[in-house]
Formats: sequence, structure tokens, C-alpha cells
Amino acid sequence: MGTPGIVIELVKRQIISKPEAKRVLDMMLNEGWYCSAKLFSSIITMIEKIRLKKLHH
Repeated sequence: MGTPGIVIELVKRQIISKPEAKRVLDMMLNEGWYCSAKLFSSIITMIEKIRLKKLHH
């Protein structure tokens, strides 16, 4: 799964938002985590494609 997989799972579970997930990935890159541009793009695409359930109040 790796760290990106955990970030994606957190979005799916609505623990963090999509914008928060993108910020986490940016912070990881700034701290020295490496992935190819192609992988980064596919991670962002996976996050964008997550369909969130509407929360009932």
C-alpha cells in the first residue's frame, strides 16, 4: 500500500479532504520523498476520482 495508499484510504474514509491529501503529498515531496512524475500524476488522479458519500446531519 505505501504512504500514498494510506493517504488515498484516508480520503475514501473521509478522514481528510482531497485538498488536504494533495497538501500531504506536496509536504512529502518537500521532505525528500521521491516518486516519478507519472506516479504522482496517477496518485492525484486516483484522489480526484474518489466519490465521497454525502454525510447526513
